[in-house]
Amino acid sequence: MNPTPSSPSPSGAASAPASSAASAASLAPAAVPADDLAGPLMSFLEQGGRLGQLLQLTPKQLDLIYSAAHQLYAQGRHQEALKAFGVLAGLDPSQGRFHHAVATCLQRLGRYRDASMCYLFLQVIEPDGLEPLFRLAECALAEGEAGSAIGLLESVVNLPGAGASDASWKTRSQAMLTLLREGHADANGVGTPDRALPPEPTPPGVSS
Repeated sequence: MNPTPSSPSPSGAASAPASSAASAASLAPAAVPADDLAGPLMSFLEQGGRLGQLLQLTPKQLDLIYSAAHQLYAQGRHQEALKAFGVLAGLDPSQGRFHHAVATCLQRLGRYRDASMCYLFLQVIEPDGLEPLFRLAECALAEGEAGSAIGLLESVVNLPGAGASDASWKTRSQAMLTLLREGHADANGVGTPDRALPPEPTPPGVSS
């Protein structure tokens, strides 16, 4: 018969765990309450700091992420590209190209309301840009709001612009206005993402 294991003495049972716990507590870093971190983080961001700086990401690394996201977009994987572009927009909110890419993906996915919010934000950070207004008109038309689309397109046509790019948006806006006023917009597919929305511009260093 095997002998019955002897039970440890009450004093030994109490002293060993207590000693281990005390040792672990002395080595573990003190937990910092989330509320104590929120203030400095908000102050950092309000003063123009970027999450990318906190993560120590260089501009080149951000460009690499952007290029990879662009490849997803070019492959038609818009949902995946949206996630990547969304991360970039959070890491560096000052770069309009990131917000533009998010808006473009949302528009491709048929999320016109969300895309419109992004284009409106682009108008705030890039007030001289004509493309966001044109894209807003496309989204409005896709939502069946022809009146709003016409007003936006008229703004593009009438606003001052400079350079070949602005001239191109003015020409496209005028063409869409003509179709809308003639009642042929739906028949010609104007405003639908497949026909009216070109791919996101190829970023530097990425072959198209």
